[in-house]
Amino acid sequence: MKEVGSLNFFKKYIGMRNIKTALSVVISVIVADIFNLESAFFVATGALISMETTVKKGIKAGVYRVLGTVIGGLMGVVMYLIDPGNLFLIFIGIVILISLLNILKWHDCISMACVVFCVIMISMTSDDIIHYAFQRTFDTIVGIVIAIAINYVISPPDDSIFSKNQDE
Repeated sequence: MKEVGSLNFFKKYIGMRNIKTALSVVISVIVADIFNLESAFFVATGALISMETTVKKGIKAGVYRVLGTVIGGLMGVVMYLIDPGNLFLIFIGIVILISLLNILKWHDCISMACVVFCVIMISMTSDDIIHYAFQRTFDTIVGIVIAIAINYVISPPDDSIFSKNQDE
């Protein structure tokens, strides 16, 4: 039976991606606090989504997260300006988002776009929804950059210039 404190246990159950993910979330919250960003939560979720097994996959996940946020935000703002909270418009908005993103083959954006759309249509009470949509996108980008930087530098995967395993 392997000891819990052994290096093998650490590598198998905790691992560097786990540690880097947690570190990117903590640094995201600190950065959000230092710079008085509106939502540490969205900075942290941007970091969570973008920590992948390679830097390239992290960038791809981050791009899809931003695209989904922007597209869902735009649709949410349009529908909100027509009639906030209208169940028919929520239905139509979700159908349009899913169809559009499927046509564009941006499948990885669908969930995020729909979440942002629903937040705006269901939860927003502020008159400044355009500011909200912009700020959410900005906060998400900050988290994505933090996660990619951490993934790139700390115990880098093979596609990082800092990796000793990189094939040249």
